[in-house]
Amino acid sequence: MEQIQGIPDLLILYKNMWATLECKKHANAKRQPNQEYYVGLMNEMSFSRFICPENKEDVLRELCESFKS
Repeated sequence: MEQIQGIPDLLILYKNMWATLECKKHANAKRQPNQEYYVGLMNEMSFSRFICPENKEDVLRELCESFKS
């Protein structure tokens, strides 16, 4: 089975909205080819972020705010 490299790890569905999150162990963790591209593209369409322990509170707050609108 062929995989598309760089697609974020998590898809979040809420009512008629969606978001994706790419999970990293830490802020300086290596990013795989195409991850920047797909996170950016999906963020233009809805909401997408890299998330790690260092930024999880900020990202989850932003996600909640985006789902409110």
